[in-house]
Amino acid sequence: MTIEKYGLRQKSSGKIVGFSTNSNEGADCCVSTAYQLDVYTPTMWLVDDAVDAEYVRLNSTVWYNADYDTPENPYNPDDLEVVKITISVEMEVVKIPTFEEYMQERYNTPGSRHYDPGHYKMVMDKHTECAKRGKGMSYSVYDLHVLLREKVTK
Repeated sequence: MTIEKYGLRQKSSGKIVGFSTNSNEGADCCVSTAYQLDVYTPTMWLVDDAVDAEYVRLNSTVWYNADYDTPENPYNPDDLEVVKITISVEMEVVKIPTFEEYMQERYNTPGSRHYDPGHYKMVMDKHTECAKRGKGMSYSVYDLHVLLREKVTK
């Protein structure tokens, strides 16, 4: 499946324009979150219609009314151009280890760099305790990437 959206590109750098936000919480007579176009932000500003993108290219909304669809635009309109962004969407099946599988692989597999069955037992006992209270333990995404890198280099 593909999705077509429209955005703005800065001509000089070729960068797709992103957006940043500022909270207006507590302020009167304004949007709760103000949006501003920003080429230094990696989150792209995308809309469903090329006409809307062209409007934003040519017009800046004042900060107190600047919502997602009509953000504040600090750029010269001549420095920007409307572009169509085509997004390809495909189902990706990814399997990552459960906490128990992660701990087994990391600390209870003989030959593993971090092999430490005592540590494995201590952590799993704690995990079992926590799980009984409905708050099982987890590992970080960074730990997962380290484990996956180590598996590749074996």
